[in-house]
Amino acid sequence: MRRDHVNMASTSVTALDALLRSAAASFERDAGRIVQQLALRKRPARRDSIKRGG
Repeated sequence: MRRDHVNMASTSVTALDALLRSAAASFERDAGRIVQQLALRKRPARRDSIKRGG
């Protein structure tokens, strides 16, 4: 019984670790996409303002 409990605890910890790692990876991917989208949105606006001023 004790060994089974230990195995369950270790597997749950590894599962949580895997979930946290996958969540962190997905968060980093989403953050990168958002940053790229914001950069793409800001660039044309600046160019338009420069063109209008000129």
